[in-house]
Amino acid sequence: LVAPGDVAALTAATRRLLDDAGLRQRLARTAYEEVQQLYAWPVVARQFEDLYRRLRTQSVDTDWQQFISTNETVAEADLSCRFRTEPHLL
Repeated sequence: LVAPGDVAALTAATRRLLDDAGLRQRLARTAYEEVQQLYAWPVVARQFEDLYRRLRTQSVDTDWQQFISTNETVAEADLSCRFRTEPHLL
């Protein structure tokens, strides 16, 4: 990892990856193992199944605030929720 904006450090790190085949292979293997453990479809499907099982036993939460009503525009809405300003986080 390098500090944001540190071009010299990024260049050095990139050169190290290009020059060190062992490091490249180790990083690739570690990344692959992490993806398999955390993000493989069987893992994700199990997480969804667990979530749905938990939600099935809970009552519906009706104590929520509507951010945008049918009568207001996006410009008038309360966008303090980070998911409104950064929908990619959903």
